[in-house]
Amino acid sequence: MSANHLHQLAAWATWAKHHGPLLAGSTCGLVLASQLPRMFAGARQRHHDAHWASRRDLRKAFLLGTSGVVVGRIGGTVLRYHGKGHVFVVAATQTGKSRSLVKSTLLEEQPRTSILVHDPKGELYETTAAYRATVSKVVKLAPCTDTTDCYNPLDAIRLDTEDEFADLGLVASMLVNPEGHTFKSESEEHFVRLAQISLRGLLLYGMQTGQVVGLGDLYGLVTQGQLADAITDMAVATHPIVRESGSLLQSLDEKQYANICICSHDTGHMWEASSPHLLQNL
Repeated sequence: MSANHLHQLAAWATWAKHHGPLLAGSTCGLVLASQLPRMFAGARQRHHDAHWASRRDLRKAFLLGTSGVVVGRIGGTVLRYHGKGHVFVVAATQTGKSRSLVKSTLLEEQPRTSILVHDPKGELYETTAAYRATVSKVVKLAPCTDTTDCYNPLDAIRLDTEDEFADLGLVASMLVNPEGHTFKSESEEHFVRLAQISLRGLLLYGMQTGQVVGLGDLYGLVTQGQLADAITDMAVATHPIVRESGSLLQSLDEKQYANICICSHDTGHMWEASSPHLLQNL
């Protein structure tokens, strides 16, 4: 390398030392300026993309189904939400929530769909039940009225069949431990098991003698002074399930017997001071 070239290289290095920050800033400015159009284009897209929904948008929002919750109408097309999410409607009182959404939904066929309606005032039943009865089965559960439909769990017990024992045990277990609680001690588990065996026999005895038709009758048998006579009859019954329960109850000491009575009494506490309608319907 000649002396002239070395002199030029030294001069360039001296210039770069004094003008380097200006050179770097200019380069960054050029890069930033080149990206500004893209950045502002993205901002315009984010803040100015509102538009009326197209049919494609409605389809993506699950609003063009043939069944579902009626949420509105566009032109002649009824919008029904049929997605997997929930529909949450918020509006002031007496603004038409039930009339616009709930009644409209119930007054459509809704094929292959079950609908559970909480209707404390009964207005939805009055205005839609007649139509719904033409397209599906309608069940009204209002146990404190005399117009309710009824479900009797004892109807599920298949008497005089090989399933009788299992059915009786299932109903007795649900009555004694309806929440399926884990037992806190062996003593608690022991008394619950005794109560299940006792109720199993009492259920069958009452159903065979006609004294128990529903759960309200079972509660009456346990709490209204008839239990002692029932136990005496059960202990000599011909049916082994009834006889086992009667013999078990007779063999208990006073404390055990009292605990069984308390456990059996607690299974029917909902009938205490209940309305005549509730006692009849349950």
